[in-house]
Amino acid sequence: MKTMTVAFIGHRNLRQNRETAKIINSVIYKLINEVNAETFLFGGVGHFDDVSLAVVTYLKQKYFPLIQRINIRSRYPTISNMYKSFLLTMYDETVFPEELIGAGRCTYVKRNQIMIDRCDILVTYFDKDYCLADEKKSGTRIAVEYAQKKHKHIINIFEFK
Repeated sequence: MKTMTVAFIGHRNLRQNRETAKIINSVIYKLINEVNAETFLFGGVGHFDDVSLAVVTYLKQKYFPLIQRINIRSRYPTISNMYKSFLLTMYDETVFPEELIGAGRCTYVKRNQIMIDRCDILVTYFDKDYCLADEKKSGTRIAVEYAQKKHKHIINIFEFK
């Protein structure tokens, strides 16, 4: 059976910490067991990423040692050995996609698109009513719309309320 890759992209702040972590745990466990999810991509920004990483790390340590946690950096094309060592305490690998070089101010948008291009399934925490103070689209909204356009399977944790 082909292994699947899952990306995590969501709003920086979560409204329901404990309940959201339980839902994320249930979703990830099912993805590992039912569709052979083995690689997990993280942008490493915000509370949704933190909670998702903690759940994947727990499941890796407890049940699934073959799981790969990959940090997709949107900053710092080259990093010091000390910073890389720090990142590798949380992730199994850290990469800076070369497509991000020269991406400009919205590097995180391009990074999210790269993560979506590389995944089979997007797990997101997306509140369609979430609005930024300056009326711009949120990065999560841009990512979800991109994933829809790419016909990716999307699991929205926000909708599990």
